[in-house]
Amino acid sequence: VESRDALYLRTRFENMISDLQRDEEQFQNLPEPVKVLLVDTELAKIYSQSRKGEADFRDYPVKLRQAVSQGRRLQDPLLEFSQLFNYDKEILLIKYHPLQDAIDREQLIPILEQCFISRTNEVGVDLNRCISYAHTSSVLQFVCGLGPRKATHLVKYFKQNNLQLENRTFLVVTYNMGKCVFSNSAGFIKINTDAMKQSDSYIEILDSTRIHPEAYDWARKMAVDALDIEESSEMEPSAALEQIFQNSERLKDLDLDAFAVELKNTMYGDQSITLYDIRAELTHRYKDVRIRYEPPTPEDLFHFITKETPATFHLGKLIQCQVFDFARKLP
Repeated sequence: VESRDALYLRTRFENMISDLQRDEEQFQNLPEPVKVLLVDTELAKIYSQSRKGEADFRDYPVKLRQAVSQGRRLQDPLLEFSQLFNYDKEILLIKYHPLQDAIDREQLIPILEQCFISRTNEVGVDLNRCISYAHTSSVLQFVCGLGPRKATHLVKYFKQNNLQLENRTFLVVTYNMGKCVFSNSAGFIKINTDAMKQSDSYIEILDSTRIHPEAYDWARKMAVDALDIEESSEMEPSAALEQIFQNSERLKDLDLDAFAVELKNTMYGDQSITLYDIRAELTHRYKDVRIRYEPPTPEDLFHFITKETPATFHLGKLIQCQVFDFARKLP
């Protein structure tokens, strides 16, 4: 609904939810209140009429495909927008700026691609989730070292062989990923190691972080040093990492500058930035650095409903209107 009726429907839904929470016991103990939000429909409209949208939901009417896209966008906008970055370049159908059409399409695509690459590698990609949920796999193409062709083949391989990625080493040993590709992509392919505890394979807890496999030994040493574990102790580094993940405050006492000097003296070069990044990652694994979602402002709602912008609706602008009635006051 793209009219003032949307405000009316929102009020109706909010009243219905309030009634359910008051009268139905199963709705009274929800962890947080159910919210009704109005969002921009531009992305959902494009997806619902795209080839991918039609292929994903052949039996769904257009409006229902829009609703699915709206919900997915609220859950994770990066995943939903990435679906339009396809062979048809439908990502260009979204309006980012009023003067966008003045830029050549072939110049705009690389800039958009760079934005997706930067954001995707900041967030990381769960390959097992891409295998289980097809709509999330489009983002895999933006992982450093992959691209559309390698990403498609990677997902296809795991699906055809009914496999899950249990550790990053699997990509080299079993999938035979090239050394250069693995070196570029490994740190951005994340694994939910908590979900793999029942597996018979070796689970590397650091695979759930942004830390690159080449720096795993440094991360283990930092965990051991932070816990003041003696060299004669029988505690495994993996156990030390488990404790650090539960009590990351211990990492604050580490002298990373001294560690960086030690590495530099052993021909590893200046790794001070890397060490600080490792500490940040051990403190909060794959922390999402994106700006948190904020509900639309009244100005945003006005734009969603009327499709007017500051350029088309402003003080001094001549407009056409229709008068429906007059309100008269008695003298």
